[in-house]
Amino acid sequence: ACACTMGRIFVCLWLPLDTTDVYEYRTLKDEWLLVTTLKRQQSYGHCMVAHQDNLYVMRNGPADDFLRCMIDCFNLTRQQWTALAGQYVNSKGALFTAAIRGDTVFTVNRMLTLMYNIQEDKWKPAKEGAGFPRSGSMYTFLLRLPKNRLTTRQQN
Repeated sequence: ACACTMGRIFVCLWLPLDTTDVYEYRTLKDEWLLVTTLKRQQSYGHCMVAHQDNLYVMRNGPADDFLRCMIDCFNLTRQQWTALAGQYVNSKGALFTAAIRGDTVFTVNRMLTLMYNIQEDKWKPAKEGAGFPRSGSMYTFLLRLPKNRLTTRQQN
């Protein structure tokens, strides 16, 4: 998983069972720097998003429970991990990807898309939508459409 914030690029890697490493790519030196390591028993990250100076890592829940996710937040300014309270639905148990737009996080898999509003110490569920019905690897991106676009009928 990767995320960009504060003009920096971060990658989240999962190592055997209990470890999640976060690296930063230093463009001027063309090198990867280990920023932090998160160790949680029987758990590892699924995906990561960035919001302001925070990196949010979504990981499986207790005892390798893929139906409930936990979210840990690494604050880049304070260089400190905190766990968000509660558990979050893991899109019906399948691994997923995520993207962020403003203060809204979109978690996506084949079954559904869940939207959350980021608040200070938690993510508040906002909306549920359709999933992405294709198999294989899934990459998340943002497509910006013009506000005044012609419909297909108007173009013909």
